[in-house]
Amino acid sequence: MQFEYTKRSVLIEKDELVLWRRKYISDIRRYRQEGRTIYYLDETWINSNDCSSKLCADTSVKFQKDEFPRDIPTRSSNPRKKDDAVIVMDNAPYHSVKKEQAPTIYCEKDAILEWLKSKGVVITEPYMLKFELLQKVQQIKHQYENYVVDEEAKKFNKIVLRLPPYHYELNPIKLALSIVKTHIKENNTTFSLDDIQKLLNDGIQRVTREMWSDFIINTLKEEDKFWQVDFVSDEMLEKLNMTSLVSLTAAEETTSDLENSE
Repeated sequence: MQFEYTKRSVLIEKDELVLWRRKYISDIRRYRQEGRTIYYLDETWINSNDCSSKLCADTSVKFQKDEFPRDIPTRSSNPRKKDDAVIVMDNAPYHSVKKEQAPTIYCEKDAILEWLKSKGVVITEPYMLKFELLQKVQQIKHQYENYVVDEEAKKFNKIVLRLPPYHYELNPIKLALSIVKTHIKENNTTFSLDDIQKLLNDGIQRVTREMWSDFIINTLKEEDKFWQVDFVSDEMLEKLNMTSLVSLTAAEETTSDLENSE
């Protein structure tokens, strides 16, 4: 989890995670107000040995970002995805492949210089340090580090919205998948892949429209809870900072008084 300790040993979330969550909730609320259709995307796996009496792990399953079909979220053959829709997904590596990688500290200086020139950056100084070149990269790289999936979605008039890390509560499809997998585990007696496929289809059919509505309502409540908790945390940290400031000021004044008395 993305937590860190303050000097007063208070466990808080990292700023970047809080900002990501705030932006996500703000964006998805705006998309709902605009009347856009929102699709939630997630992946899971099912092992043929899954059953309710034991837990099995398939260690042979591995994901490679280049092996993942990058066009899955935006496939034009799926007629159900409406134009101007929003596709919510997590930030898994295979969802976050960038069209172009900006140079890093590990790149050779000549390669950094060539990349900058290819972007139209004019280098006026005849000699620049590597860190100076990287500073220029930092200033413009956000214009070029677009995700492959996002760019493909734009071609079909779709928007990709990424969930903040470690926030499965904000994805209602997790609740739907839990019902499907529970059905498989409770009814898997043959451990056959063919039977697993049938159980999978049956499990999906068990997720009714009414269930999905309840899942959405639950997700909305989670969004509201996170939104309000951020304000509470912010207020508590502000009070803690003010207390520390007062204590520090008092200590400085006491030290000053002692020095003056001498």
